[in-house]
Amino acid sequence: MLASHICRWFLLGLLLLGYSSMAFAQTDPLKRYQTTWDSIKSLNYEGKTKTALQVAQNLYTTMDPNSTDPKILAANIKTFMIVQQNQAQLEEEGYVKALLRIEAEAAQSKGIKKAVLSSLSANLYEDYLQSNLWKLRNRTATADFDPVDIQTWDIERLTRKIYSLYQESIKDLATRQVPIADFAPLLSTGENTATLR
Repeated sequence: MLASHICRWFLLGLLLLGYSSMAFAQTDPLKRYQTTWDSIKSLNYEGKTKTALQVAQNLYTTMDPNSTDPKILAANIKTFMIVQQNQAQLEEEGYVKALLRIEAEAAQSKGIKKAVLSSLSANLYEDYLQSNLWKLRNRTATADFDPVDIQTWDIERLTRKIYSLYQESIKDLATRQVPIADFAPLLSTGENTATLR
């Protein structure tokens, strides 16, 4: 009799533990990916970029690319960006190739994902401009530039591209309704910045 009561309590405890862990996983899906992101970061720190890329690609293929849940979407975008970052380190002219892949993904996306990727693309173009400004200052606009190769662009063309991508990122008014906290993995936060929003 005592054994059957203990067995029932044990089973009830297991059931409640399983339910609470399922409920926790459903309320905060980002926690499911954090362990993998941490291992990718460690691999990169150890200089194992190729392994980090494989782990990131494996994680990315398991994610739902069409999810409308902002937290899942943020995890998807973060993982996509990690894949691009690692791939860029392994390729010749990797930064430019990654930038073009990110921009292509933004063009194919819709809604919040399009807005975030467009903004990230604009930011990467801006970083490229700032890093290469010393080379671009004396470059004049020519008719012979390659529209795909941003290394042939002048400052004005890059600036127009940055502006158009930032405009694209704020075009959809529905994206303003999404709480910024849902995209915490994509944000770089400082101290005491809550009053700046």
